[in-house]
Amino acid sequence: MDRGSTSQKKILMRPASSKVSNLLKLVQEREMSRKNYVKQHDHLNKDENKQQSDLLLVPNLTKDCIIEILLRLPLESLWDSRLVCKLWFKMINTSFLADAFFLKSELGFIFQMPVQEGKESDRLFCVDERLHASKSISIFCSIVKKQKKLQMHYMEIKDGECHVKELDISCFGRIIATCDGLVLVENTMKRGGLVVVNAVTKQMMGLPLGTLFSAENESYGFAYDSSIDEYKVVHLFRDEMRYIGCEVMALGAAESWKPIDGPSYGLLTWFQQAPVSAIGALHWMPHKVRSEYVVSMSITDEKFRKTQLPTMAGVYDGLVDLGGFLCFVNHDQGKHIDLWILKDLFEKNWVKQHKLTLTNPKAMVPMASSRNGNEMYFRTPLITGHEDCAVYVYDIELHQLSKVKINKNYFAAQWSYFPHINSLMSWRNHRCVRKEDNKLVS
Repeated sequence: MDRGSTSQKKILMRPASSKVSNLLKLVQEREMSRKNYVKQHDHLNKDENKQQSDLLLVPNLTKDCIIEILLRLPLESLWDSRLVCKLWFKMINTSFLADAFFLKSELGFIFQMPVQEGKESDRLFCVDERLHASKSISIFCSIVKKQKKLQMHYMEIKDGECHVKELDISCFGRIIATCDGLVLVENTMKRGGLVVVNAVTKQMMGLPLGTLFSAENESYGFAYDSSIDEYKVVHLFRDEMRYIGCEVMALGAAESWKPIDGPSYGLLTWFQQAPVSAIGALHWMPHKVRSEYVVSMSITDEKFRKTQLPTMAGVYDGLVDLGGFLCFVNHDQGKHIDLWILKDLFEKNWVKQHKLTLTNPKAMVPMASSRNGNEMYFRTPLITGHEDCAVYVYDIELHQLSKVKINKNYFAAQWSYFPHINSLMSWRNHRCVRKEDNKLVS
């Protein structure tokens, strides 16, 4: 009985062991086939991944070539492209690319218009709301109720027409100065406070309070100091005794107002016109009419100087930057307009560079010039009871004056139009960044 059961067990176990061995053999064969398949296709996968990687990195294109391609994009598209990858983000956020794009950009004008009720969009970036997001809502709302939101617009004169673009940025304060694409606006939450903002990148910084004075007794200038690679804000103010004080703030440094000696007593009496930045200085026309000299402050040494004009200025005469030089635009008894050029602040030698001959002599207020210095832009003066306003462009090389086609909805003589270049410029210190730029493009 025992022997039979034992032999029976052996007979019964044989099929089981053979099944197990067959199963193991099958698993091994499948594993071997899988390994062979992986080994066979691994090389193909590597080649495919390498091709995809090559397409992304484009190793045959140098970084200089990539930068050249990026510079051909519209500014808004260029700024959005920084999110494509880390390499593009690094390149687009360097001062090298910002400088390169700035040099190829043309000058236009930035101005403000009230945001129409019911047409305000959520896409509008409000400087005040973002700057004071952490402040008391009740205080902010009480100030907002008293003021109307102003939207920034950019106007470019091209091919005889004014092309206006609505920028998706707004604020409650007025624009008071511009420089290299940076805009200086009033801080509505702090009387006497200012905000520096780039209208394209939306980067902004609130400035500390300065000396408080009424608008008719103060003037702001905004300029770039190449000697220290920083932007400076200059604030002139006149006290009750008619003495003029001055304070300067270098953005990116201590970010505090530094008092300096202002112009001599009685040298400057008119503060309603913004100063012009040219030849390394800010320049003020000292009086509303019959000015015989220009008051200038060197951006580098921060000292005021007096420069005699070649002839007495009339009510419609003014100063502009013409091709990097200071230009005095003078109406010569209504017959023509003379353009006097000052190339150096210290030589003080004016040269009559151009004479604009007018078929129909008329009073025209100079606005600015193109960056290449070939065109001068004028507007009709603000005359009480005279609502018609016009913009003119004078081609200096061809000696032709033409009226620019404008949209009346975007132009009014009483509005302030500031020379402006849409750019990626920042107030941040460039010196440390440029070390990285050199590595990037080398």
